[in-house]
Amino acid sequence: MLVSFHLLCCLCGLIIYAYFRFCDPLTSPDSPIEAADQLLPYFITTTFSDLPGLPGLCICGIFSATLSTISSTTNSLTSVTSEDFLKPIFPSLSIKVFQNKIISFVFGALCVGVTFLVASLGHLVKMSIVIGGLINAPNLAVFLLAACSTTANEEGVILGMLVSLALSAYLSFIPKNKPYPFLPLSNECPSLEAAESNSTTFATLPYSSANIYTKNKFSPSSRPETRSK
Repeated sequence: MLVSFHLLCCLCGLIIYAYFRFCDPLTSPDSPIEAADQLLPYFITTTFSDLPGLPGLCICGIFSATLSTISSTTNSLTSVTSEDFLKPIFPSLSIKVFQNKIISFVFGALCVGVTFLVASLGHLVKMSIVIGGLINAPNLAVFLLAACSTTANEEGVILGMLVSLALSAYLSFIPKNKPYPFLPLSNECPSLEAAESNSTTFATLPYSSANIYTKNKFSPSSRPETRSK
């Protein structure tokens, strides 16, 4: 399932790159978006703009998947906090459903706060990959150590995990002297937002004069039609 998800994400990125290869919305002066995180919603609203309801359905699907992941994460954090931290420290404490709801609300508020913090640090996708790699590598090392060794003790595992976290954080957040270049794109597009305009064309016909009214669409950078006889 995880491999399929990453493959679909790569395929989606390739489709977006192929669609915007001649008109980069991030470098165009008339672009309505400012960050790479907004490319997918902009791509959905642009390609499905002629189908009523479909762009909203796609955006709702993205938000629904996010809310599903957050709800399961907060539920897991609440269970681990109450069973593995609070009960061993306070054996006489009776944790009921209401207390678990309060703990879940606290974790939900923390998730919302972390969302605003990550949004101010940079691109959301890049930060999620960095934080995921920062946490997953030490966890994988602990599981591999438990599976392959019988002489490791608790102090050594904790110390190794802390050193691994520190080293991963250093490698993840140090500034890169040579950033990875993007694939070549072009921003030589007339405009990303087409405007509607009414233009009137006067044509002289034999023995009569008729006004031909046409309604067309043109981009702000293009010139509207002028009157001619």
